[in-house]
Amino acid sequence: MAQATPNATFAEELAYWRRALGRYTPDHLADGASDDEWSIGQLYAHLTGSAVYFHLPMARKALTEAQAGGELSERGRAALSGAELPPVKVPASPTYTPRQPVNADFIRTQLDAADIAFRATAEQLAAQPDAAGTVGHPSLGHLTAAEWLALVPAHWRGHRRQLAKLEARLGLSA
Repeated sequence: MAQATPNATFAEELAYWRRALGRYTPDHLADGASDDEWSIGQLYAHLTGSAVYFHLPMARKALTEAQAGGELSERGRAALSGAELPPVKVPASPTYTPRQPVNADFIRTQLDAADIAFRATAEQLAAQPDAAGTVGHPSLGHLTAAEWLALVPAHWRGHRRQLAKLEARLGLSA
């Protein structure tokens, strides 16, 4: 069986998160935001923001400004081979915690922006298939542009566990 491309995998993840968004009221999107826990809305803001402002720019950087040396860490290999990130709890902090989105329409706009940015980055990568540079990730080691691109759907898939916990707390789980 052929492995799905990052484009197909991201399209599946994007569809999953779009469908899920339709289940939430404005109260669901904002409920639970605290110093120790994100709301569902903040989770969406984290996913779209990390793709648009971190993962995808790093993929483009690997195409143009490759850093010397380095390779994937063991954790990086595990994350990319399993198509999702292992569970990690990032400590809450005022600088890292995403802002609460205004409403579901704003989240849809952010999902659209992530989709556009992902497809544009994938097109850049397809135009430079031999680009071999890497750019370092704080915990996953040095990633190629293709690995940075694959990290986006892996990251989103990994946050499904968090979403399930938030839904269960709200009584929304099946």
